[in-house]
Amino acid sequence: MNRSMREANRKIFSYLKDYSEKSGVSFKFYNNQRIELEKESQEWLKKLEILAKQTSSLRLKFAFMKYKKNIYFVSIGLNIDSLDQANSIDENLLLHGLNRIPDNGGIFIALVADLDIPIRSMIQPRQIVDEVFYDLEENQIAKYDYQSISKFFEPIQVYEITNECRFIDNECDQETLWRASVFFIANLLNTDLNDFPMNFLDFKNSRQLFINLCLDGSSKISYENLFYSLTSSSWKHSFLEIYRCIEWLFEIAFISLLYENIQLKDLSFANFNSLFKEFIGWKPREEDALEKLFEKVSKDTLSYLELTKDNQTPSSFIYQLRCSIVHFSPDPKKKVSFKDFKDNTWDNIISFCLMAVKELYEYYDTYLFE
Repeated sequence: MNRSMREANRKIFSYLKDYSEKSGVSFKFYNNQRIELEKESQEWLKKLEILAKQTSSLRLKFAFMKYKKNIYFVSIGLNIDSLDQANSIDENLLLHGLNRIPDNGGIFIALVADLDIPIRSMIQPRQIVDEVFYDLEENQIAKYDYQSISKFFEPIQVYEITNECRFIDNECDQETLWRASVFFIANLLNTDLNDFPMNFLDFKNSRQLFINLCLDGSSKISYENLFYSLTSSSWKHSFLEIYRCIEWLFEIAFISLLYENIQLKDLSFANFNSLFKEFIGWKPREEDALEKLFEKVSKDTLSYLELTKDNQTPSSFIYQLRCSIVHFSPDPKKKVSFKDFKDNTWDNIISFCLMAVKELYEYYDTYLFE
């Protein structure tokens, strides 16, 4: 890739101009500003390549990028450097193969231009007018060092993916980016980050299980669902996102048994499953499917529900919990009463679901297809 320095600069200062106009103050704009870069930073700007990107909220973004032969994970919108624990977080990430690299102007310009990084919400438009557009002349190029401009935009952290990283493959596709994002955010929970673009639930025990799933879980798990579970502001929605990962196994739990008993040597399970659904159209009852799946779950995992399920079977409790959230029913016998659910109650339920996902995707691995 050979990115245009002029076009990238034009885009950044256009962002600043548009934002500054909210101040109501009159200022001159001649489209003749640029950020000065050293030779190495210029190379980063020209040759940096975005491999995958995702926008999780207005201000929170993640990406994989490539420069020369190295692959990098990018976090945008999380002000980690303001933390007292910043060094320990970076040390822990390094243990798992994410090595924080120093900032440079080339990375900043390329990422702002390609990923549409927004200006920080705390920035006042008048501040940009006073510091950027204060004394421009039409025939003179205005030059800035990149730190004087980057401070207006959401913070960026870049991590080189080293050989020690065992959960990010060389493809660096969209699903792997979701997985890396879950791992990254889970490592930031329980810190004193005050200006997160979202509020997190109190994942006391389940936080580490999110991390473990990213490190050792199947590549066929929907880490996008896990991401939205982890970043949800509601325990109910957090539960439903993980439930969707279990839901994906409902048909496989039964059809795999049929496939084994028929012993078809010349037909793959994927094709058999497709034909079965096309010609028969059968779907299992959800509670029956949960019961069949939870037969494969370990006693340690089931123990997370011991103080919660009130003499119900695990499958009955999880299914009723799901229905109580998704459907409205005036019949109290068909609903779970949430009034007594504390944070630790939900944390145990989330922990059970995460462990169940890990074990079930391992058990049915040969029957799963990407």
